[in-house]
Amino acid sequence: MKKRMLFVYLLILASCTEKDSGTLPFGVNFHPVSNYQILKNGKWVMSASTVDPPVNGGKSDLLADLPVCYKDDTMMFYKYDKLVVHNGIDRCTVTEPEEQYSLWYMRGDDSVNINSEWHRIKHITSKELIMEKRQTINATDHIFTVTYVNREE
Repeated sequence: MKKRMLFVYLLILASCTEKDSGTLPFGVNFHPVSNYQILKNGKWVMSASTVDPPVNGGKSDLLADLPVCYKDDTMMFYKYDKLVVHNGIDRCTVTEPEEQYSLWYMRGDDSVNINSEWHRIKHITSKELIMEKRQTINATDHIFTVTYVNREE
């Protein structure tokens, strides 16, 4: 009987996702993986980019008009505030380096500063990252939302 209960307990524990938290049966507490850890364990590639409302009557889908050379770039967050953008096979210019380095850091578990711009983590799992940034343009507040998928998965 004890072996069966242990098996059920391990099965329940294994089914928990990274962002789950709370108490398992039998009063066992567990804690989710932090957003910081998830960011560092990813190779993030942009899969969507929108703005709401559209800027100056333009399109809300920003990814559609983004040059191809940006669509295959990956971002990797490293400890000690190092962010590396690996420029993909499609380069924007002949002289564009293979990698570009930036700074990043977190405030709390849901705010990320990249190159002195704050972004809010709207959603994060080991497979997907959605960040938002608010910006005022011509006295109108806009929300820029960018979705990334993790190519490490």
